[in-house]
Amino acid sequence: MTAIPAPRAVARELAASITPLDRALLLTATALDALVSARLLRRASVEHRRAVAVQTARSDARRIAEALGAAGMLPR
Repeated sequence: MTAIPAPRAVARELAASITPLDRALLLTATALDALVSARLLRRASVEHRRAVAVQTARSDARRIAEALGAAGMLPR
């Protein structure tokens, strides 16, 4: 859900229909949208994808080494 907070001038005209709870909910929704957007941008970065690829390669190599060790074939 995306929330666009109303400017204070418009809020004064609609003072009867906008409660402090409504304003707090809109501000909270705006903050959550910003947080999620920032996180998605960070996850979509090239550095993050490279880091995930390196972590995956390392865990795969470890898993293969453990499997070979369990079968009695230790790497040199």
